[in-house]
Parts: sequence; C-alpha cells; structure tokens
Amino acid sequence: MVNDLLDLAKVEAGRITISPAWFEMMDLFSALRGMFRPILDRESVTLTFAEPDHPTRLYTDHKKLSQILRNFISNALKFTP
Repeated sequence: MVNDLLDLAKVEAGRITISPAWFEMMDLFSALRGMFRPILDRESVTLTFAEPDHPTRLYTDHKKLSQILRNFISNALKFTP
C-alpha cells in the first residue's frame, strides 16, 4: 500500500519509470486470480477472467499494469454489495 502511494506521487510528479516488455496476458490473469482467491469469500461476488481464443501477448510494463488492475479489482470487490 505504501509503495502504491509512492508510485502515485511519482506519477503526479512526472517521474515514473516505465519498463515495457513482452508478456503473456494469461500469466498476468493467473497471478491476479491467485492473489484475489482468498478475498473472494462471499458467494454473492465472483471474479471471472475471460480467456481469449488465442494466446495474447502484450508489450507494456507488466508491473504497472498489474498494479492498476489490482487497484481496480480490489475496489470492485470492496464496494460491490
């Protein structure tokens, strides 16, 4: 959480470092699934990652993308009744 706040401060100051590289989108989805599995203790909320028909590679900073998706998913789970 502290690192997320520090990263946000860097973004606002224009001093964030982006390190793009190729990676498989499903690897990211698998990591996110595993990370949020313990949080999904309510039957009323499910988390589904739709798998593409073919392997999808992305060229971006996977750590930054993962951080963004973790924040979105965490907020969605936290505020969904």
